[in-house]
Amino acid sequence: MKSPRPIGPILGFALLFLFQFPAEVALAEIRNPYRQQADLVESAKEVVQANPESSDAQFNLGNALIRAGRPDEATTPLAEAIRLRPDMKQAYLLLGSVYDRQRHYVDEVELYKKAVEQFSGSDDLLKLLAAAYSRDRRFEEAIETQRQVIQLKPQDSAAYTTLASYTCKPDTTARRSTLRARRSAWIHQMEPPMTISARLISD
Repeated sequence: MKSPRPIGPILGFALLFLFQFPAEVALAEIRNPYRQQADLVESAKEVVQANPESSDAQFNLGNALIRAGRPDEATTPLAEAIRLRPDMKQAYLLLGSVYDRQRHYVDEVELYKKAVEQFSGSDDLLKLLAAAYSRDRRFEEAIETQRQVIQLKPQDSAAYTTLASYTCKPDTTARRSTLRARRSAWIHQMEPPMTISARLISD
């Protein structure tokens, strides 16, 4: 009677053969992290071609391009999404982040000005507009916009800190007036520090 053949080596070889190809695929995905994102871009482009007047399709294409590491190409579909649907807040935020990354601060300022007009009373968008003004070295506008944030949310303590940082930028009228106020308070010892802080908002 013949002894049964050991199945261990055969089974091991079969498992190795079965799992060899998926392992190579996984390794290829690790080596090329943008491969799946590139496929998403192509799919999003096809949807835009079929529905060019769809704001969602344009937004999804812009988002896919950013995720694929191609932000420069994302500005056109995101701007188109805003044109088609001016109340799409996500498109403003995503396009603004692209302009910020590209250091296109003039475009970023104009975008957030449009967003603030569209979404009146949004303190988040006002904060972004003030920050864009500051990056573009338009400190007077940054200060004025940040004061609007405080008027909307006077309980936001971080907004006061941001306002103070803008007033410390060079070549600003508010900074010069603040320094004069501090110097006067130090000499005459008449104004407490909190009065000086309040003046930043009221000036």
